[in-house]
Amino acid sequence: FLAQLKLKPGMIFLDIGCGIGGSVRFAVSAYDVKASGLDLTPEFIATAVALNEASGMANNPSFKTGSALDLPFGDGHFDAAFTIHTAMNIADKTAMYREAARVLKSGAVFGIYDIMALEGGGALEFPVPWSSDPETSFLVLPKEVMTMLDAAGFEVIHDESRREMALEVMRKTQGDGPAPVRKADFAQKAINLERNLEAGCCAPHIVICRKR
Repeated sequence: FLAQLKLKPGMIFLDIGCGIGGSVRFAVSAYDVKASGLDLTPEFIATAVALNEASGMANNPSFKTGSALDLPFGDGHFDAAFTIHTAMNIADKTAMYREAARVLKSGAVFGIYDIMALEGGGALEFPVPWSSDPETSFLVLPKEVMTMLDAAGFEVIHDESRREMALEVMRKTQGDGPAPVRKADFAQKAINLERNLEAGCCAPHIVICRKR
C-alpha cells in the first residue's frame, strides 16, 4: 500500500486516523518522510507519543488530537497523505475527503485502505473489529467512494479489492488466541469479520488518487 504512494525522502506526510501511530512511524522509518499523525481519541495520541519516545523517534512523526472532518492544518500543507481503516466509522465521508484535499498540495497523492461494502452482500454480522453495532459502522460501496473523491477534487489512479488476501490471512490465523491487550470480545469480532468476508458483505479495498 505505502509503495503505491511513491513517498520520497523529505516529503511532508499526513496519516488521518493514525491510532497509536504504527503505520506513520513505519512510513517515517522506511521512506524518511517528515510526518504528522492525527486521531480523534486523546488516549491513542498519548500512547503514540509515548511509543515515539520509546522508539527514539523524537518529534517525527508528530501527533495531534483532532477530527478528520476539520483537520488542524493549513491549506496545501502536505505532499501526500493516507488513511487506514478509519472511514468505516465516519458517516460524512464527503467532508473527510474534502478536508484531505484541502490540506494536500496540487498533484499530491492520497491513499485509502478501508473496509468497504460489496454489491448484494447483505447486512453485516456484528460485532466487527471497527464497530460493536450498526450505529457506528458506515460502510459504503467502492463506486460511492470514487464519486465522493471526484467531488472532493481527486483523480483515482488505482483501486483494488483485497478480499482474497484478507480471507487468506484470516484462515491462517484462525484459532489464534487473543493478545493480552485485546478486549474480551476480540475473538468474536474476528470470527464475524471472516464470516462477513466469506459472505461477500464487505472487503478491504485500496484506492490511490491524486489531487487535481
